Amino acid sequence: MSEVTFYNWKKKYAGLGVSDLNRLKNLRRIIDSSRNW
Repeated sequence: MSEVTFYNWKKKYAGLGVSDLNRLKNLRRIIDSSRNW
């Protein structure tokens, strides 16, 4: 991941709490697993 990508990500998710990040991670996992079908 480039530095620019990291800063954009940080800016985008800076307002999220830990629970929001966990929810996001779970969503990504679900999306990834459904993509593997």
